[in-house]
Amino acid sequence: MKKITVLFLFVSLICVGYIEEDSINDSILDITTGKCTLIIKVSDFDSIPEANAKLVIWNVDDSLGFSKELISDIDGKSEITVDQGQEYNIKIFKADTFYVFKQIKIPDLNYDFTMNYNFQIEVLYSYLDIIELDLHFASNSAEIRERDKEELDRLYERLSNNSLTQIELASHTDSIGSDESNMRLSQRRSNSVKKYLVEKGIDENRIIAKGYGEKEPKESNKYPEGRAINRRTEVRSVIKNK
Repeated sequence: MKKITVLFLFVSLICVGYIEEDSINDSILDITTGKCTLIIKVSDFDSIPEANAKLVIWNVDDSLGFSKELISDIDGKSEITVDQGQEYNIKIFKADTFYVFKQIKIPDLNYDFTMNYNFQIEVLYSYLDIIELDLHFASNSAEIRERDKEELDRLYERLSNNSLTQIELASHTDSIGSDESNMRLSQRRSNSVKKYLVEKGIDENRIIAKGYGEKEPKESNKYPEGRAINRRTEVRSVIKNK
């Protein structure tokens, strides 16, 4: 396995929120209930979903009466029903930091509607090294093969011997299939590796599982050999402060 030193020297999170132009769905669901289904998507600036981000949403005027926690799904999305005519704040937690986005104003209409709200965040880590696992997935599969478990066991031993190390599991796909399906597949691959390590005893809070889809190929996707290489998982190591 080869190591590549990366010279990022800080951890930060940048966040931008915006409402999609077609974000309000005017189809009437239930007249006069005064509710809004708020669908929140968290992604980075390359439109890669941020799965497993923690979101806290609260009513600006009544935080004790309304405060909820959400976790983004494999598509970076979470959903909650809120009252119309109210103002909410959202706090996003990702990679040991957080960002507060204020003044999400919900229109006051006479029928239920859905609003889509997008957050774009960028999390920059202090990577010590990047290790490419000798772990390759079958096409359109997130299943860990029996012959690859020895490689993951070595990663487990490394993490067990250094309790301060936090890692990002960065999984990738070939170009077969749509961008959306490949993004989901790569996230499932990272989730599979994380599950394996957590079941062996590694604290899940030390592992960030993220899929990059087909956006970062190592070889050409024109040939089967190149596609096989691109179906991979990398370990990006971060040292956490004591």
